[in-house]
Amino acid sequence: MPGPPFLWCQALNPIRLYRKTIWRTTVAIGLSWLVAGGLILPVARAQTPGCTDPQAENFSPAATINDGSCVYASTNYSPVFLTALPESVRETSGIIFHGGLLWTHNDSGNPAVLYGLDTLTGQVVRTVVIDGPPPVDWEDIAIGDTHIYIGDIGNNAGNRTDLRILRIDLAGWESQDTVVPEVIAFSYPDQTVFSPGSQQTEYDAEALVYHDDSLHIWTKNWQSQTSRYYTLPDLPGSHVAVLRDSFDTGGLITGAAVSPGGKEIVLTGYQSLGLGIWTCFAWLLWDFPEHRPFDGHKRRLEWGTALATGQLEAIWLKADRNGWITGEGLEAGPFQQPARLSAFDLNTFFTGTTSVSSAVPQPPVLTVFPQPARRELHVVLDDRYRTVQLWDMHGRMVQQIVVAGGHAVFRVDALPAGVYIVRVEGWPSLARTVQISP
Repeated sequence: MPGPPFLWCQALNPIRLYRKTIWRTTVAIGLSWLVAGGLILPVARAQTPGCTDPQAENFSPAATINDGSCVYASTNYSPVFLTALPESVRETSGIIFHGGLLWTHNDSGNPAVLYGLDTLTGQVVRTVVIDGPPPVDWEDIAIGDTHIYIGDIGNNAGNRTDLRILRIDLAGWESQDTVVPEVIAFSYPDQTVFSPGSQQTEYDAEALVYHDDSLHIWTKNWQSQTSRYYTLPDLPGSHVAVLRDSFDTGGLITGAAVSPGGKEIVLTGYQSLGLGIWTCFAWLLWDFPEHRPFDGHKRRLEWGTALATGQLEAIWLKADRNGWITGEGLEAGPFQQPARLSAFDLNTFFTGTTSVSSAVPQPPVLTVFPQPARRELHVVLDDRYRTVQLWDMHGRMVQQIVVAGGHAVFRVDALPAGVYIVRVEGWPSLARTVQISP
């Protein structure tokens, strides 16, 4: 959506307690050697948390675990301007790269069309009409293995109860000029006020990515200049998003990109400097635990005013850590600037990846009872924070809950009798069947 009017850019039993104690002790020690009776035995050496990035001001050479504490000097970086964009995409708001083209769309008040751009000239070489619900405020676009996703998630006034993401079959989109989307409707679990006023809400959003069978959203919090991070399934239907994390971004987040392997995230946005002057920035996030992108390395790059980038709105990150950004056109009195396409290379910044995030994750231990279930279905996991979903045999997710502290309960008395599947988010192969009886 257009920015401000003048923009310059417990243990369940003793055995489990014993196993947990052994596991915690093991991961908390390193190995050295002790010679005793002719035997060479391992002995404990504590691991050291700290900043593991050599580029950080507080880098600790002794640190073996990244604790997310790295601090960086102010860093300026100038993306390379490539070309002006045509008037038809003046309000470019999201981009993806597919089939040799950059695909973009406009935000609120524009037709439901995707535009395929030549990456060298910026000219529109193909259009696809999206024949679905009329756009309210399209703000970002994402792509997965089989679908693309258009985020109708703009919520400048904080009053929307029809937030949705349009899911489009990738094969159909590649071969047709008009496609019909499926609808993923959602709401925020912590939103209780729906009339805060324009640019007063904490539940506006412009940043969307797809990764690991889920959709990921970062909000644009007008008052606090922070961002909340949510996830939701990539399946049609109605969902309540899961709040994962939040961070003081020091500005308004307007776009997001994730590397193909999911190991790096870039958030873009802009910040007011006062007197109607705004500066653009990017947050680089990497070496983080699952669903905790703000717990790893966090480095901010200052990208200059919107005179250099346009009103920064969208970003695409390639596997080689290069990519593109687009900025909306600017208009302030007699001054006008077209939308812009720029390129960047972030290879020199993504360093210091040595933490547990690179270790092979171990699947959680999942138990469900009773069997059959009538009123309640209990879910027991290890003590990690997890989202657990209940699916029917038609492939529809009917409930999801967050398991924190090892135990949670589904209420199932209102569900039709039959066989259901309990699934742990992020572990599609880890599932349990359960019979729900009347």
